[in-house]
Formats: sequence, C-alpha cells, structure tokens
Amino acid sequence: SSLYNIATEKVDAVIISPKVLMQKVPSLLGFKKHLVSLEIGKEYNLSDIKKTLIETNYQKVEMVESQGQFAIRGDILDIFSLGEELPFRIEFFCNQVESINSFNIQNYSKAVNYPKVSICPNTLVFTENNSQIIEELDKNFRLVQNKVDSDNHARLKTILEEVKFKLENYSYSGIENYV
Repeated sequence: SSLYNIATEKVDAVIISPKVLMQKVPSLLGFKKHLVSLEIGKEYNLSDIKKTLIETNYQKVEMVESQGQFAIRGDILDIFSLGEELPFRIEFFCNQVESINSFNIQNYSKAVNYPKVSICPNTLVFTENNSQIIEELDKNFRLVQNKVDSDNHARLKTILEEVKFKLENYSYSGIENYV
C-alpha cells in the first residue's frame, strides 16, 4: 500500500520500520509499469486488462467481495484494488471507458465518481517471460541434481514443481519465498 501511494503520488514520504525496509520489493519504476490506469473517455482492450489483472495476481470471481478480486460482466469491470476501501465499477461502451465509480459491496450502490483510477498490482513479484524463467529453472536444476543427496534432490524437485506451477498459472502468492 505504501509503494502504491508513492507510485500514484498520493504521498510525498513514507515512514517505515527497519524490518519493512529489509523486505524485497520491486523498483518504483517496475511497480509503476504494472499499475493498471484507466481514464474516462480513453479506449482500452478489456481482454488485455483481464490478462494484466491475472498476471498481477488478481482473482477472477463472479462477484467482487474483497481486495484482490475482479469480475467482468459484458462491458462492466468490477475490481477491488489493494489499498482501496471500496471496489471500482468501470463501465465501457465498446472499448471506451464511460464511467468509473466506487461502490458499496453490500448493495452495489454507487458511492463516488472518478475521472480516472489506478489499480495496484496484487503482488510484488513481476515476471516478464514465465516460459523463459521455467526453462532457466529446469536448466539449473539439471546442473545441480547430481550434486545433492537423494533427500535434497527430492526436496529441490518439489520446490521446482511448486514454483513452475505458480509461474504457469500466474499465481504468485508466496512465490517471493523462493526468490
């Protein structure tokens, strides 16, 4: 949430503890690259937005109920961005954004109109080419597999399969533990 506030220039400075400072986070430029910014009157491809949301660890659901979820029904995108108190409803006409509103999840009533919105990624792990990363992981595993005992070999293989599954399915939750 702090990185989002800095990236969207909602704050000038952030006070953090040394423990938080030691956590792995992407560069500000890398984080900004994965923000999804939408503005009324501009055209966007809804399929591309859906792909980006999945790649940044948003969960596609039927109805948005909590942060990190999105739903698409026709030309309507509902999304509950991290760092926000209410989800957004973005209505499209063809590919053009017609309206952006926050809404109450209990009764779906509109709360506030916005001229534009930036959707925060639901992960701090960004990859550009998952298939290339998987190939590199396989290659590196082949290099070390004969240098470890059978117990560690099995453990490494299990970890490798877990990471590959997460990468193949754009499911990055917990993947930072392997970085």
